[in-house]
Amino acid sequence: MGFRFRQRIKIAPGLHLNIGKKDTSFSVGRSGATVNVGGKRGPRATVGIPGTGLSYTANLSGRSPETETQSQFQPKREGIGALRLLGYGILALFLFLVLRGLFLG
Repeated sequence: MGFRFRQRIKIAPGLHLNIGKKDTSFSVGRSGATVNVGGKRGPRATVGIPGTGLSYTANLSGRSPETETQSQFQPKREGIGALRLLGYGILALFLFLVLRGLFLG
């Protein structure tokens, strides 16, 4: 069994920096709905019921870890998927609202 390291730093309300032993990412959202960007697995969205431990996570890149290893031997697709574009749009809107609230509030 190996050691595990994880640290979560709050940058602003709803924005966290996640630091791990081998990876760093940002989480945007509140309890119950979060978008995680920057990890090895790509952008992910998580929706859950707070306090129950029940949640659902979807990759916004459209690829699962199994297809990631298979796609190393296939040519890469160009372009951006609709779900990834939606995730980035939600992230940009949320960051805009948070930063506007910090400077105007």
